[in-house]
Amino acid sequence: MSTHGRRQEPHETTSGPVGPGLVPARRLSARRPLARRAGGAGVTVLATVAALGALTGCGSSGGGSGPAAGGGSGSGKPTTVSIDLTPQGCLPKPAKISAGQVEFTVTNKDADAVSEAELRTNDLAKILGEQENLTPGLSGGFTLTIQPGSYKISCPGATQPHATLTVSGKASGVAWQSSPQLSAAVQGYSSYVSHNTATLVTSTQKFCKAINAGNMEQARVAYPQARVYYERIEPVAEIWGDLDTQIDGRWENPVTVKSQFTGFHRLEQLLWEDNTLTGAPKLCSGLVTHEQQLLKLVRSAQYNPLEMASGATDLRRSATPTPTCRSSTPTWTARWRSSAC
Repeated sequence: MSTHGRRQEPHETTSGPVGPGLVPARRLSARRPLARRAGGAGVTVLATVAALGALTGCGSSGGGSGPAAGGGSGSGKPTTVSIDLTPQGCLPKPAKISAGQVEFTVTNKDADAVSEAELRTNDLAKILGEQENLTPGLSGGFTLTIQPGSYKISCPGATQPHATLTVSGKASGVAWQSSPQLSAAVQGYSSYVSHNTATLVTSTQKFCKAINAGNMEQARVAYPQARVYYERIEPVAEIWGDLDTQIDGRWENPVTVKSQFTGFHRLEQLLWEDNTLTGAPKLCSGLVTHEQQLLKLVRSAQYNPLEMASGATDLRRSATPTPTCRSSTPTWTARWRSSAC
């Protein structure tokens, strides 16, 4: 996600099995309180956690258009893949590994224009894991259990932004489709995401209607009422790369270019900081278009119960506000410029 500003602190990790065609592994985030996202599908997803423990222990498997995803972790110690961010690119070392648990260590050597490494499906359509916000001299990483297949390591901003990672071996793990409880949980979560994405579109259209009418106060009221639905589906929406940037990009991301800053947070900046609606109608129209594209994608997405469970864990971890966020100021009025929340 090259410009969206999803904040992940250096040295934090992510974990969980992944593979092309499915929801990505968990990501840790310290960027804002998410208490309102802990409801909804939470009960279904938490039930999935317990069922996964009984059925598979370490992993599961799922379908997709590419190699199988969601299998169990490999035996023995994890494989380590080192990625150095340079102005030229981000070659993984080694570039060929065996399936199983993999620890990615990412270091920014001297790349001012490159600040993140992403593990993507081979067609670059989906992000499976990432480390962001690494300025020169910083390092971090993430951990995933990876199934056989061909993947891409991406580093937006580099001269050669994509490198190939080849994973060999056999997929492992008990098929979650054999469990009625897990199958029902996946179906329920899929419906939850589709419903909230559809409501996101209609709520944003109401928000844009206020903007188009020149009603600043009504637009300020409608803004959080629309964006809350993006919060609810954000763990899924984030895998769609550029769409996440276009819908919910962050100003504080070091690679954000003002002319490319769009979506909710640019409109937020106009409404509260600049106190103007100049340029807002066009931005809002683009926002709705991107949300409609997202709706088409999530309706055809395939989900994996272990990634669902990992996402629920992350949401509960991030639901406690940081001291910086505990104030009487509505958090949405400052998010475009503050990564603390």
